[in-house]
This record gives sequence, structure tokens and C-alpha cells, in this order.
Amino acid sequence: MKTVGIYIFDEAEVMDFSAPFEAFSVANRLKKRLGEPEPYEVLLIAEKDHPIRGRNNFQVLPHHTIENHPALDVLIVAGGVVTEELKKSAVIEWIRQVHEGTETTASICTGAFLLAEAGLLEGKTATTHWEDLGDLQKAYPQVNIQEGIPFTQEGKVFTSAGVSAGMILSLHLIGLEHGMDFAVRVAKQIEFPFEVQSAEPLKVTL
Repeated sequence: MKTVGIYIFDEAEVMDFSAPFEAFSVANRLKKRLGEPEPYEVLLIAEKDHPIRGRNNFQVLPHHTIENHPALDVLIVAGGVVTEELKKSAVIEWIRQVHEGTETTASICTGAFLLAEAGLLEGKTATTHWEDLGDLQKAYPQVNIQEGIPFTQEGKVFTSAGVSAGMILSLHLIGLEHGMDFAVRVAKQIEFPFEVQSAEPLKVTL
């Protein structure tokens, strides 16, 4: 079983963390139906042990904090209003340290700013929500910004565009692990339009 940790914070975009949580959870459910072990443990992780207020006052309780979570195979950093998160040196250092031990590190939407601040996108291709592409490029000029695509991959680092692109990326990650046919099955269960691409991720278009 692989442990997927989704980092959340106040003013996180709700679908940025709920979509990946749903995708990996449904993958567990379908594997169980097939008589196979559940492949993922999916956890919400926050800086502190208190309710998180996502956008529009959506409240959710994290499973763990950045100080007490188990080892992560996959780290997903949600987006949203990241202004305050970028000021938190402990959070940025945590992202940097956890990344060293992950198999996959990913961002959803403006979570790319947190990866960039941690130095994980320097010299790499990345994307974010279309409204924030210019700001990401201005703040981190060493990042090769791509627009008009749902996600990018550079080694084990993935970034995705805004909101629903996080579901596309999550399904793709499931497909890389368990086959794209299974990812399509997960997408069908969720009733989410998902088209497997034969090209490299950078060629995928919205």
C-alpha cells in the first residue's frame, strides 16, 4: 500500500484536495471489488492539528500534521490562496524534505507556487491555473512555464492546472501505477471525462 498525503491549508481550493482524495479512494474501492488489496492510504495533512477552512469557509479536519504523519510515497500540494503559506518557512522546508523521500511529488493549481518556493521547479517545466501563469513566471523566472495543458511532468515532479485538472492528474498517476485501463474505469465510476493520451503528458491539451 502506498501512502498519499495531500497538503491542505486555510483558503485551499476545495476541489484541489477533494478531487485527488476521491480519485485515489475510488481506486481503492474498485480494487477491493476485484478482490485485490486496496493500493492507497489517502491522508489530508495540515500544518497544525485544527480544522482547515477551505475556500468559501468549507471546513475539513486533517488526518495528520506536518510533524506527525507517516512516511509518504506521494505528496500532493493543493492550491488556493497561497500567499500566507509562502511565508511559512516550516511548511516550505517540510515540502522540500518530504520530497526527498517520495516516489511522486505533485501540485494542484497554485500549489505550484509552494513547490517553486521549495526549489523543486527550478529549471523544470510547470503549469498552474491560467490566471496565475504570469505571476508564477514573474516570481520564479527559472521555471519553464507551460500553458494550455492539464499537467506537466519532470521526473517525479508533476504540476497541474486549475481545479479540475487535479482530477486529470490524479487519474493519470493511478494509470501509471495500475494501467490506464484501470484509470479509465476509475474515471467512469466517478463519471468524470478522462481520455487516455498516447503522447507524453506535455502534449496533452485541454
